[in-house]
Amino acid sequence: MLPFRLFQNHSNQSYPLSLYSCGLHEQTSQNRPIGYPTLQCFINFEGEGVFHFAGQQKIVSEVGQVLLVPGKLAHEYYPKQDQMWILGYMGINGYLAESFISACAIPMLTPILLDNDQLQQSSNRIHQMWNSYYDEDQHVDQNISVQLYEWLIVLSHIVSEKENSSSIVQSTPSTHALQRAVHLMQQHYNENIRIANIAYAVGYSVQHFQRLFKETYGVNPLTYLQRLRLGQAILLLESMENSHLTIQEISNLVGMDTNYFIRLFKKEHSITPAQYRHQYRQYS
Repeated sequence: MLPFRLFQNHSNQSYPLSLYSCGLHEQTSQNRPIGYPTLQCFINFEGEGVFHFAGQQKIVSEVGQVLLVPGKLAHEYYPKQDQMWILGYMGINGYLAESFISACAIPMLTPILLDNDQLQQSSNRIHQMWNSYYDEDQHVDQNISVQLYEWLIVLSHIVSEKENSSSIVQSTPSTHALQRAVHLMQQHYNENIRIANIAYAVGYSVQHFQRLFKETYGVNPLTYLQRLRLGQAILLLESMENSHLTIQEISNLVGMDTNYFIRLFKKEHSITPAQYRHQYRQYS
């Protein structure tokens, strides 16, 4: 069993994926009225538990299931019928975490079933990352980032291979519509795209689309689009090939007004885009 462990960045460099917390043990009841600071990946190794999200139906977690939960989403979870519930988890941070998961088409708040080999591999992966806390290697944060990347790629392949089977909660017309909506955002994030246009394109009223989207992804579609744009902006800020671009040019390339882009970036990352670029170059 691995108790809860909070990880800290050993270097001043930020990574697209980083480990915020990790553990694997008998799970007790948890109530998080303001959600968790980061996205969470839960893996059920034994027993059954129940996840309950604000304003949504309960999700029963069974052995072998993975569940991704967006950060800052109010929720609670607890063992089912007083039985032992062995739960592994990873708190995943990083400036591209949610946009990367979206790009990999890994569904949020939807149980994904692993086979026995995949479940054992995920246990090994959690142990490896948990033990890296003691690693004195100066590249430990980078290695963990790579491990998280590999895990999400594996999870993406599992979803892709089983999306037409019963291993994932049965697909519905709304699921396909939301996937098309995300694809439209990814293809047209740098244009003056409106949420209303996306809703109509996938066959829903704006109000119904926003409700379904938030139930599935944990955030409203506008917030999702904004984070996608910020993620693309970070890639431009870090790119040496685009070092000649001004902040205004970068904001235009990701489809945002410059002043709004700077305000939103600072709200999400606590520094301005110019400061982020300076710090990245200083430590890279």
